[in-house]
Amino acid sequence: SYSTLFTLLLANHNHNHNIMIHCLDMLCFVCLAVISCSHAFTVSSRTLNEVRYYGTSALEAAGGTFSFLPFFAKEESPGENVPSGGTASVTTRLPVGTIFDSRDYIFTTITNVRSYEWKRKQVDELFDDLYDAAFQEFILQGDYELGQIVIVPMEWDTAAYGIGGKYDVYDGQQRLVTMCMLISAFRESFRGEYGMKDTVQELDSMLNPPKMRKQPIRRIELRGRDNQVLRQIIDPDELGNSTTKEQATGSTNRRILKNYERLVERVSTLTKDDRVKMVDFMLEKVHMLVCTPESGAIARNIVMGQGKGMDNEPIDDFKGLVCFRYALTEDDMYLTFDQWDELATGGEEVSSDDTNTGVGREIISAACRLRSMAALRSKIGKNNEEVKALELWLRQALSKNEFWEGREFFVKEIRPASKALKLFRDGNFDFSSSWSTVTLQRTISSRLRFLRYLTQNVACTKEIEMVVLELLLRVEGKGVKRGPKLSIEKFDKFLSVLELKALQIALTKPSPAKRLLQCFEILDAIHESSSIQQLIESTIADSEKINLGELLLSSDLGASTSGKKVAAAVLERLNTHVLIEERASLEAPNTLYVEQILPKKASQYWETHWPEEELRQLYINKLVNMCLLSTRPKTTAAFSKKKERYVNEPWPLTNHISTYDEWNPKALGDNIVKLDGLIQQVWGLEKSSSSTLLENLNNQVSDSTQQKSKVKKGDQSEAVPLWAKDIVKGKRIEYYWDNELQWCSAEVIEDPVLKSEKEIMVQLKFHDDEEKHSVSIRNADKEEALWRLL
Repeated sequence: SYSTLFTLLLANHNHNHNIMIHCLDMLCFVCLAVISCSHAFTVSSRTLNEVRYYGTSALEAAGGTFSFLPFFAKEESPGENVPSGGTASVTTRLPVGTIFDSRDYIFTTITNVRSYEWKRKQVDELFDDLYDAAFQEFILQGDYELGQIVIVPMEWDTAAYGIGGKYDVYDGQQRLVTMCMLISAFRESFRGEYGMKDTVQELDSMLNPPKMRKQPIRRIELRGRDNQVLRQIIDPDELGNSTTKEQATGSTNRRILKNYERLVERVSTLTKDDRVKMVDFMLEKVHMLVCTPESGAIARNIVMGQGKGMDNEPIDDFKGLVCFRYALTEDDMYLTFDQWDELATGGEEVSSDDTNTGVGREIISAACRLRSMAALRSKIGKNNEEVKALELWLRQALSKNEFWEGREFFVKEIRPASKALKLFRDGNFDFSSSWSTVTLQRTISSRLRFLRYLTQNVACTKEIEMVVLELLLRVEGKGVKRGPKLSIEKFDKFLSVLELKALQIALTKPSPAKRLLQCFEILDAIHESSSIQQLIESTIADSEKINLGELLLSSDLGASTSGKKVAAAVLERLNTHVLIEERASLEAPNTLYVEQILPKKASQYWETHWPEEELRQLYINKLVNMCLLSTRPKTTAAFSKKKERYVNEPWPLTNHISTYDEWNPKALGDNIVKLDGLIQQVWGLEKSSSSTLLENLNNQVSDSTQQKSKVKKGDQSEAVPLWAKDIVKGKRIEYYWDNELQWCSAEVIEDPVLKSEKEIMVQLKFHDDEEKHSVSIRNADKEEALWRLL
């Protein structure tokens, strides 16, 4: 140890930081090994927490692995007062006089993100409750319950302060601070009054508990600058230098000063005897439940379980860690805290160059969650699991020497990630100053817009946002230890791969675990600087690419809400590609609508032009039967009416549909070929995927024509089968239209037409909209039948 220390001093003199870090590692390794050997490898839970602080266990240290963290980055660990025997928490009911007696309960809120927030209203309510309970006994029988406080043990210096205990307040900060101010107000009211010297001393000892031959200490301490006024209120030696409202810095100090002045005013209205009686009642009859969990994680669960702190999210706890626990100096603490608050202000437009623009707390939370998932290569749970993961992310960055402390981590990691995510979610892709050509700029914007729409509207693609954020940070060159700045050309290639992966996930809907794994594989390829071709081959095999094109055209996207969202994203991407190729401009609307040209619920017009029910049902929900609109669609209108709207749309593919005279199987077939060609151009799906779909369409049209010629000869004269004998003109039935409209009542307006022994065609007039439709009715089991008699 001595020789290592000497080497450390010599390295410091020569400014050799690598040798310094190595020597520090060796010194810590020796200490940990000594601890392990001296205890015969029986290490207490306290020691294990110290070992975990250095990122390893004693046995791992003996093996030579070590990860150094700064001294202030200590993992949350129980203090000496933690209940033994494996008890997770202890709750004790204690009178205020006991809590405020001696040094057994010394409070701090240094790691609590929330400040003192009570206003005059809450202070008056507490005072009135205590007064009523003390002087109007008929209102309250027995003791007065002031509620539960949740506190976590912290390190306590017995040599400096004697026997006692220090606790971090997780719940109860507002009440404890206000009670301290109230006791101070009573103390000062008795000061100078005859015969009240002992009472003044008693009340003062509650706020400044004395201990012979030990350092002084106050009952409660807030964070540095927030403690300015409260320190003067509690300590009588500082009351003579009281801060005025004009001198109080920060809203917390001004609020404490204002509330203390209010309490002094309320106490001054009481007689001496009433004050004595109220003080005795407070100390003897007012009780609090003191809950002492052994860790902050348990405390957080308790507070949330009580319905308190519901506005306190995991990101707020992480904010406290970054700003306070992992900060070097008090100036750094509050500078980081203030800049985090500025960043958390939402509702403003964000510029990539403006470091002071707010993005909103939700964006910061999402950015931290995405970045921690990417760094840890792991799914992040919620609540306490999320807090642990976020801290592990921070500690990992510190241990890898990517950052030195919390402030640098905020400036170079959290803030750039939050701003980049805000720009992406807002659709602000205007980085034209850094891009070489207008075509490349518009192509990248189109790719990002496609990914943005999917990740925001299709739940199974949400994880893709993690990879997008990584690429955005790399192309902007923000942060450290993230490798060289990504070129624009390479950025475009990575986005093209990511588009394919997002499309594949949206269509195949793999499990969450598989989706994450696929995203992590892309991140690994990015970090390892793999070639683009290698990345394509490793993420999507050739067979998957071919199937992806067929799947896109053959899937019933219009049958579900999420499917329609996928169709909207795909159609917008194809339309913008056409616009880029034509060098045409586009003001993209904020809201996208998808219309099924051949509607689900066919009117008489569509029954005439698409009389085959089976053929209609087969293609209604396909991508080739959809077009993009900027306004809400009118689904059942005739095609001639729809064309009038399509021709005025900003989307070129929608305009193209308006060039058809009729929307019939032939027009549908032409659209299959057109969309298939564009899909091949945009995503590089080399082999044709439209042949199968087009061949099926032609076969079905041919079969339908032949069937139609057979039935035409005398179908109405043929005998109706027994199962359909009650379905006659004038009969009322219910018909199951689809999952959205479900059972619809209707009247049979024509005698049925026989198609086969198991199927008839019936003309119905539906009661809800008076529209007439020709529907197919089949002979089926009761559970599967789509019709029933009324």
